[in-house]
Amino acid sequence: MHKIISLIAVLIHSISFSQNPTTRFDGIFETTTQETSYKKFHFNNRGHVMINDSIAGVFIKEKNKIYIVSNTGFYFFNIEPNKIIRIDSFDNKLDYYKMNTSTNSIVFDTSKVNPELLYEYISYEYDLKTLEANLSLFTENEKYFIKMQSLCERGLGIACESYIDGIRMNQFRDGFVNNTELEFKQNVEIENICILYAKINPGKAYFQLSIYYASIKNNEKAKYYFELAKLNADPFLSKQLNEIEQYID
Repeated sequence: MHKIISLIAVLIHSISFSQNPTTRFDGIFETTTQETSYKKFHFNNRGHVMINDSIAGVFIKEKNKIYIVSNTGFYFFNIEPNKIIRIDSFDNKLDYYKMNTSTNSIVFDTSKVNPELLYEYISYEYDLKTLEANLSLFTENEKYFIKMQSLCERGLGIACESYIDGIRMNQFRDGFVNNTELEFKQNVEIENICILYAKINPGKAYFQLSIYYASIKNNEKAKYYFELAKLNADPFLSKQLNEIEQYID
């Protein structure tokens, strides 16, 4: 019996550490097909990826797979010699070939990506064995927010933003269900999560606060936090803020 228990303990330990995600993957991969809107993925070997040179995302590599998260969705790939192949439900089996050219003109986000936390985030959103979305997230709001707050507190920036996006989606849904005009109101949860976010990435956190205060029509605070975001921004965020400022002015 003692031997059986010891064997079970070893198996549990090996399973717990079988996932070894990393952010170490680089290169530019492109497809020539007209069947997709996403033709180019540029990985920077530090957990950041640019899609079509304009959409920012974060990624992890786990064994022979790449998992990407961006504000346009999730992208999953198999890695093969000199190419990656889409394996998610969208654009499934499309080949992206590694380009020999390189470019220094692309500005990447410089924030640190924790591969273990990002793996935890993605595997909460998706079953990584079947690549099917976790549909219970739509009905278990409380559990979702608890999970995102936990990941945010531990240093995963995208979880902080997912928490904020979740609150906004609830406000959209409530307005739709009640057939009322959408009106954002002060929300302490957004303010508190941004305080946590500021410990990870102050530039992005202040930008989120600027968006939040603009949505509740507090223009004074919106401008204040926009300026704070500019002061704390890395080159990637600075570029975005400069483009936005042209429309504000």
